[in-house]
Amino acid sequence: MLKPVFYNDEIICFVANKAHHVDIGGNILGSVGGDLKSVFEEGLIILSSKLVRSGVIDKCFLNIILSNVRVPRYTVGDLRAQIASLNIGEKSIF
Repeated sequence: MLKPVFYNDEIICFVANKAHHVDIGGNILGSVGGDLKSVFEEGLIILSSKLVRSGVIDKCFLNIILSNVRVPRYTVGDLRAQIASLNIGEKSIF
């Protein structure tokens, strides 16, 4: 995840984190099997998108993600933790 950091209405940097999620769909739990033949068997593919807009989680986009995982409550917790870490990273800059 990335979050732009603004100062005087200009982006001055980005804070970022990378996390491994327990499941993002796919044919096996953990999402990466050794016998896969196509990237589409690996799970949900998400292009760059905004999960948070003006500090509010986009529930429609979140529901797309949660509809493609085996244990949505774990995934939503992981996503919220990532968002929180970005917010802390932003605050640490100032």
